[in-house]
Amino acid sequence: LYFYIFVAYKALLFMNKIIIFIFSILLLGACNNSSDPINYGAIGTIKSSRTIYLDEDSIVHVRQDFPSGYNTGDRVIIHFNILETPSENVEIEVLDIRKILISNIVPLIENDSKTFQDTIIKVDRMWLSKGYITADYTYAAHDTVKTPHKFQLTKFETENKSLDTIILHFRHDTQKDSSSYRIRELLSFDISDLKPLSKDTVLLIIKTKLSPTSSDTKKFFITDSLVSFTD
Repeated sequence: LYFYIFVAYKALLFMNKIIIFIFSILLLGACNNSSDPINYGAIGTIKSSRTIYLDEDSIVHVRQDFPSGYNTGDRVIIHFNILETPSENVEIEVLDIRKILISNIVPLIENDSKTFQDTIIKVDRMWLSKGYITADYTYAAHDTVKTPHKFQLTKFETENKSLDTIILHFRHDTQKDSSSYRIRELLSFDISDLKPLSKDTVLLIIKTKLSPTSSDTKKFFITDSLVSFTD
């Protein structure tokens, strides 16, 4: 008798597992309804009142007007739905839009270590798009409201004697703020002044400080069509 009870108990457990598995498949199918809109994210530059040039080298048309304060030339990060995809252009509905700060390259004749303390910064990603270099980076801070940190992309003249190579330094000054938290930010740099002078292509080297004794180096090749924000 005990044997048959045990077999029946095991069979019941097995059937429960089968029922749970089938229910999970049905629930997963319901959650992945193909009719649900897919949200996308991208970074780009506003070209006109309703168009954005994405860093992926494509242009999207925005159905609604941009919010007040957004102008041609602004760098933005957007979340959006694709409404329709004609043969040439894509029309989108913007769900969220935020500005990315744009800074210029700072030319210096000599090292300014007495006025700018070059401290540690970690660049997670850095990419070259038409007209800009954008850095996705993290750094240590405590209160950036009371103590705004400084960030620069610096070009030292003493390092840049060659026509084949441009060397830049992505620098961070904590302004004596303590390092309690990790903060992540995006910053774009206008590279319109980095036009190749004598060659079609120039090697661009960007250095960042990883520790007191080491640095990280990222390399790009730039052309005149990349540094100029024109079609």
